[in-house]
Amino acid sequence: MLGSQLLLVAGFLALALNPAVTWFEMRGLRRGRAVAVVFLITTVSVLAILTIVFAPLYEEVRKFADDVPAYIDDLRRSR
Repeated sequence: MLGSQLLLVAGFLALALNPAVTWFEMRGLRRGRAVAVVFLITTVSVLAILTIVFAPLYEEVRKFADDVPAYIDDLRRSR
């Protein structure tokens, strides 16, 4: 089942990124290099988005984990 899902995702990515590859081909790059450029641009973009989203989330979770003992003490005192 996982193999067919990966094949579906690969097919979707190939169809979605083909216009960018074709654009680079029309500007003189060979198809292999165009694929490599599009792959690098896509990878960097995804990593940048993940960093922008998950860096603040990580900091908030870490801060919460550091504050949990204080929260537990507050709960014990409020009884």
